[in-house]
Amino acid sequence: MIFKSSIATIFFILFLSIFINENVVGFYIDVDEKENRVIITCSESETLFLDTFKEQVKELTKRSNIRITSLRIDKCDFNFPIHELIRVLEPKFNLDITYIREVILKEMLIRTEIFNPIILDKYFYKIKLEIYHPLGELSIYTLRTFQYDSLSLSIKSQINLADSTIFQSLRYFYVHFEFKFKAEKDCHTLIYNLFDETQKYLPEMGINNDNYETNCILRENTFSKMIALEKLNISKLGVSNVDDKTFSNLTNMTELHLEQNKLNNFSLDYLPSHLQVLDLSRNNISSISSIDSNLTNLKVLHLADNKLNNFSLDYLPSHLQVLDLSRNNISSIYLTKSLDNLIELDLRFNKLETFTLDLENQLVNLEKLQLAHNPLKHLDFKSPDVLKLKILDLENVSINNTEFWFWAHQHKNTTVTNLTGTYPTCICDLEEKLKLKFNNYDAFENYFKNIECRVPLSEFGLTTLGEFTCHTHKCNVYTTHRIEDLENLNIVYNCSNIETMELKTIVWLIEQNMIKNIRGNYFPIVHFLFDDISEIRSFPLISYFKFRNNQKVHISASNSRFKEMGPEIIPFNESLVELNLENNLIQEIDVDVLHKFAVMGTKLKLSGNPIICDCSKLKLYQKILCIQYFILDFDKMTCSDGTSFDPNRDLCISLWTVLSYIALAILLLVTIVLGFYLKYTLEVKVYVYSRGWFPKYFRPESDTAVYNYDAFLSFAEEDGKFVLQILKLLEEDQNPPFKVCYHHRDWKIGEQIDSQIIESVEESRKTIIVLSRHFLASHWANMEFTTAHYKMLEEKSPKILLILHGDIETANLRPELKSYIKTTTYLKSDDKWFEKKLLYALRRPQAVKTNEIEFK
Repeated sequence: MIFKSSIATIFFILFLSIFINENVVGFYIDVDEKENRVIITCSESETLFLDTFKEQVKELTKRSNIRITSLRIDKCDFNFPIHELIRVLEPKFNLDITYIREVILKEMLIRTEIFNPIILDKYFYKIKLEIYHPLGELSIYTLRTFQYDSLSLSIKSQINLADSTIFQSLRYFYVHFEFKFKAEKDCHTLIYNLFDETQKYLPEMGINNDNYETNCILRENTFSKMIALEKLNISKLGVSNVDDKTFSNLTNMTELHLEQNKLNNFSLDYLPSHLQVLDLSRNNISSISSIDSNLTNLKVLHLADNKLNNFSLDYLPSHLQVLDLSRNNISSIYLTKSLDNLIELDLRFNKLETFTLDLENQLVNLEKLQLAHNPLKHLDFKSPDVLKLKILDLENVSINNTEFWFWAHQHKNTTVTNLTGTYPTCICDLEEKLKLKFNNYDAFENYFKNIECRVPLSEFGLTTLGEFTCHTHKCNVYTTHRIEDLENLNIVYNCSNIETMELKTIVWLIEQNMIKNIRGNYFPIVHFLFDDISEIRSFPLISYFKFRNNQKVHISASNSRFKEMGPEIIPFNESLVELNLENNLIQEIDVDVLHKFAVMGTKLKLSGNPIICDCSKLKLYQKILCIQYFILDFDKMTCSDGTSFDPNRDLCISLWTVLSYIALAILLLVTIVLGFYLKYTLEVKVYVYSRGWFPKYFRPESDTAVYNYDAFLSFAEEDGKFVLQILKLLEEDQNPPFKVCYHHRDWKIGEQIDSQIIESVEESRKTIIVLSRHFLASHWANMEFTTAHYKMLEEKSPKILLILHGDIETANLRPELKSYIKTTTYLKSDDKWFEKKLLYALRRPQAVKTNEIEFK
């Protein structure tokens, strides 16, 4: 028992000896050998006392063999000088206070007592001090007690930053805000108040904020106190706008970093002339104007990850050395001048399809060009005999021009070209082109023969230039593999662009090649290409071939003249993965075949076909709409009449619908005609009457009374000229003429005027009153109206025909005349229809036997 107890005691002591090296009461000490750093981490709210700290460190046995240059203290609260803490650690951790270059204080209260200026100035001259998430406000006196070389502050609240801190000896000042600005102006105010007077010594400063929701505007005087700044980094601050002259007073600035902000535009007109590096990457800039000629020292320009579309290198100063335009939307690059000093050009992840690299005249000193991840198809070169280009990055592009591959082969010893994921297009006449270029076949046999190339449709995979075959009178057969799968080979039957050939011959050739190639080999994917065939009208009998159950079939038949598509295109094993029928002459597709495609999950392309969309093809139309999610180009499909496929379109209209439309049209027409008639009743009647249509309809009702005159003209003498025109219209221009009582001619000489007025009114069917200002002033004229008015009331017939002539003030009319005008239709002498309306109003009743009125 004593022996067992002794062993247990020994193991317990060993256990304590292992863990006592790292853990002591209230704090934990560790060594980060990568960073050459000692880390002291205290428990929450743990206070360190110097005497206690010394006693506890003495118990540690852990030592480090590396030279410690950094000290980090987390969550500790102590009020003794930091150099004393380092002295305590020196014997245990190969630590010399004179080698300390970095002090990091995290989530702790920064007391003034920590920094003893007399001792610290002796040992800690020009160190890097980092303070993360200080508790409470930083004391002005704490931070100015000794000389730092660099100070980094990460604060969660504005109260953690003293308003008037002065840093006389700093080389670098970095502030990391971890809170959202309440308003855009708060950003400017906070930066402006970092210093309480003009800072003449600080050469480098950085400001950022991880809260991307923050918006910041930099004003003209935001950095007005920091006149000594040489390098300014304002990244991830949410800057959305910068005043034109914000940086104009920073005459010593050589580097300006504004990456990862929210800038839509940025003015280059007022930047300091000493600027050498400008970084505007990761913003929203869509265009950039010509760079100010004042920037004569600009050497590095970063515009990566913006929204640039087209870019002209002519905007750039000739002394620029590094240009980064990667990750934009650039589709074209313009360059007409020489950029002799440009060394690096980065154009990765753009939309360039063609690019001309002139190394003779424009980019003569270019050493590194990056064009990776562009849809680049054509790359032209103009290169001198002595080439300075050292690195050319063409990863994942699709260059088709043969000349480039010749160039790359010729300069493989001087230029490192990255062609990862980039393959030339398989070319039928490559051997002939090589012979012309090199005057022999050595290049093909020694280099090009084993290069992998993309078959005409790149999604079908890769083969080698040596294995690729081309024929003009029969289908080409070759094996390919996908880029990511080097083991499983696919077989491709390429019947594209073949000359005129009978369908049976094509089927026979495919069948023979399949028997020859598939027997003894397993190809998991089989491709049939029938693109660009002008004579063939229907598909070979793909369903005739015996595929294995797990073989996948792809068919491409675009830009040919296929008119029909039936079940013959469905493989025996029903494993058709993809069918491309773009731009053919197909008007109708079997609905059952479309249903089969949907069941198999076949991806279709059907655009560019004149598919008939009418009532007889309703089921086909509905089926296409039903399987539209399997049709990759459904949005581009149109019917033969040019309309798109719309689920709301009615191809078949019912009889009731047609009748409803007709009834609606008739009702609308009747409504329009009725409305027109109601608004222009008199004009319509006058027009019809004047044309001589339906004469009996327009005769007044039978009148048994016999009159000597059709009309009696009542007028003032001053209107005699106008009356003579009326008289001529009625008596001379009509056949038969109207009989008119004209007092100058028809009244009896010597009789009383009043009796003759009464007699004339009684013997006339109508009394025509020419109402004018002169009429109103005439006693006899008014008497004539009064007589006619009473006669009209007596006979209860429309006796009076009133013509308004000239301007008349109706307010001054006699009561009976005013009442008559308000209640009775009258004519106006200036109406363009005046004469026709007058004749219509004087038309004879049916009892009167006359010929029809004719108009000249």
